Amino acid sequence: MAKFTLKSVIICEDARKEDNGKEMLIGVYNDVVVVGSFPAIIDRLFVRLSIDCDPDYEGDYSFSLTGPRKQEILKIAEKVGKQPDDEPGRVFGFGMRGFPAQDEGYYDIHFALGKVPKKIGSFVVRMPKIESEVARLALAN
Repeated sequence: MAKFTLKSVIICEDARKEDNGKEMLIGVYNDVVVVGSFPAIIDRLFVRLSIDCDPDYEGDYSFSLTGPRKQEILKIAEKVGKQPDDEPGRVFGFGMRGFPAQDEGYYDIHFALGKVPKKIGSFVVRMPKIESEVARLALAN
């Protein structure tokens, strides 16, 4: 397993690369996704990771999301090449349309360079708890 240091995990609806090289993050969540009922389908979910690691690392990486019952919802396993010389770290982005949130609770994010994934973050999917959340859901529908 290659070592890495997690710099950030951002959960949002979408991310787009602009012509000037910047990223535009759309609909950033504060680690809580509020839905009207369960089971729910979240239209778009995007997870952006930024890490530091050995710039010469070439090999396998994996990303996965598991639900409250520890069921695997998404798994991606691919290869990564060497880090470009002019970049201070690596950024990975994983998007999904129609994210199935079957249950209220914590959804865990796992990542690995090499073969052994490690939990690097989580977010909660839940029903509204306060009036402002109820109002936001009404506006969205």
